[in-house]
Formats: sequence, structure tokens, C-alpha cells
Amino acid sequence: VRTMNIVLQTLSINPRPNDLLKYLNRTYPGARYRSVYEAGFCGFWIHRQLINAGIANIVVNPADVPTAHKEKDRKTDKIDSRKLARELSKNNLTGIYIPSEDAQHLRSLCRARFKNRQNINRVQNRIKAHLHLNGIKLPERSEMSHWSARFISWLESLEFSHQSGRDCLDIYIEELQQSRLRLLKIIRLLRGYTKQA
Repeated sequence: VRTMNIVLQTLSINPRPNDLLKYLNRTYPGARYRSVYEAGFCGFWIHRQLINAGIANIVVNPADVPTAHKEKDRKTDKIDSRKLARELSKNNLTGIYIPSEDAQHLRSLCRARFKNRQNINRVQNRIKAHLHLNGIKLPERSEMSHWSARFISWLESLEFSHQSGRDCLDIYIEELQQSRLRLLKIIRLLRGYTKQA
């Protein structure tokens, strides 16, 4: 907590906007508040609640915060909070763009699509590794380019010397098909939302 270039207090409280507001109103009633926090895993819901409560809040990119050499060497919550408060009081911070809630949720859906696509690639690589481990030659690349229904049928028809090898491949195929269905669902959802826009 800082005013007139003086640090009034450094404290640790529950990182919930309502708890912070109660504390500020009880300890510094009638004050005008400005606040800042670094963009991270918690997103922007805190920012929206602080703005709705009348606090002039900004969210900053951590890399854009001016940092002294000693602050880089010793990184703690206390040092970081003092640094942010100091730079905010000097007007040295520029807030990042805050997307609307709708845009933020669409971004999350796009990230889910990206992660699901990554998972499909990983499962395909596991299948290829499993076949290679068992000395099974893969068909020509043209057959595998899109992992077609024909290629999946070929995978399902393979025979192994031990049932556990077959079971392992079946598990991979099942995971692949589930991931592909999930990807199709996400794509359909995204198309629907973009048509509404």
C-alpha cells in the first residue's frame, strides 16, 4: 500500500477482490484506489471485479515492468509487490489489452482445440512407435497422411504374437478416435460462435 511515494504497508491477504475491498474500506476509508497485477494464470476476472468496485486497476505484462538489478536477483512476492506499487505510482506501467469475457472464452475454446490437436499428434506417434517396436512396417505415407478410415481399419486388422500387444494398440486407437471426435465437436462449436458474431 503506497501513497505520496511512501510505502504505508506491505501485507499478505487472501487474493480475492472482495477481501481486498473490505480491507481497504476498513483501513483507508474514503480513499481513491489504483491497483495493478501481473498477467498470469488467473486471467482477468479479478480485474473486472476491481473495476466494477471502482478501483482503477490495470493488468501488466511482467516483462514490461521496469526492474532493478537487485529485484531480478531476489524475487519474492514482497519485492514484486513493492516494485509494482512503485512503478504504478510513477505512472511507468502500461496495461495490456483486456479482452471481453466472450472473447476470452472463445480464446479458451481455441486453446482447447490446439491442445486436442497436439494430443492427436502424440497418440499417432505412440501408435507408430508401438508398430515399430513390434516390427510392423507402416504402409506408404499416402495411406497415413490423413489417418483415414481405411488406415484405421488396417490398424484394427493387425495381429500380434501376444494379446497384450493387440490390447495396447486398441487402447491407442480408442484414444485417437475419442480425440478426433472431441476435435470435431470443438470445430463445430467454434464455427457456430463465429457465425453468431
